Amino acid sequence: MLLVDVQDQPGAALQLLADVGVRLPSVTDPDGALRSALALPPALPASYVIRPSGEPVRVDPPTPFASADEVATTVGRLGG
Repeated sequence: MLLVDVQDQPGAALQLLADVGVRLPSVTDPDGALRSALALPPALPASYVIRPSGEPVRVDPPTPFASADEVATTVGRLGG
């Protein structure tokens, strides 16, 4: 799993993750390039599964994951 903070400054994104206790790999997309490339919907968060071919598949409907098992089930369903 990789978190991507879109259209935010790296320092602010890092502070938010620290404030809410998130400890996952993350990157920032301050200029929105990744958001544009993935055609993200206007409402966030959005989740994607990356297939072995490299194709991103959006999790639709959006799912607020509550456990690693839920993530694994979604990856199994969409991962190809």
